[in-house]
Amino acid sequence: MEGIRREAEQRAKQRLEDGELEKGMASV
Repeated sequence: MEGIRREAEQRAKQRLEDGELEKGMASV
């Protein structure tokens, strides 16, 4: 159960980073 939650947090963090990347590219 603990592993699943950690994986979900990892995925959320990755999605956040991807969003920031897209935002940066869009502003360029």
